[in-house]
Amino acid sequence: MEIIEILKSHPLRISIGDPTWLGWATVFAYWTAAILSFLCAWRADRIFDGKRVWEHRFLWGVLSAMLFFLGINKQLDIQNWFTTIVKAISYVQGWYALGQWAQTLFVGALVAAAALVMLLISWRMRAFWRQYWLLMIGFIFLARFIVVRVASFYGVPLTELSHYTGGVRVNWALELVGTAVIILASALNIRRGRAA
Repeated sequence: MEIIEILKSHPLRISIGDPTWLGWATVFAYWTAAILSFLCAWRADRIFDGKRVWEHRFLWGVLSAMLFFLGINKQLDIQNWFTTIVKAISYVQGWYALGQWAQTLFVGALVAAAALVMLLISWRMRAFWRQYWLLMIGFIFLARFIVVRVASFYGVPLTELSHYTGGVRVNWALELVGTAVIILASALNIRRGRAA
């Protein structure tokens, strides 16, 4: 019951989080990648010669949904609302006293889960590595961006160090490069499907 009260007392407020040209370019990139990934799912039978079509459709479909959500989240900053809710629930449940240790554990679990998902996908799709190697590189860039972003919300140590490389802020570049590589991987697969 307390959790319902917390949700009522912290409603999601919708506003534009990054109205800059770079923010909107990133949204456009996410949604372009989402559309192309959806087309890969749609044409999976042609792209992958009718082999294990359901698995390919599932992978590209989930990726498409994730990229579409990231595009929405880029401007609405839903993660800020989520972080506020998690902190409020943690305080009510008595977990807040664990502090930094619990936050570091959460981010560590997120990193481990992302690595496990990547390993499973790599192993499962190893027979189709030519169609997936570029996608995996893009996903690594994007996963690195997401993990550092989540870590920054929870104040995990060394987050600022990982935000910078040689004194230059790189997180936004990783986000755009990862999305651009996914766009390229999707476009190449669609082209391959048309040629088949």
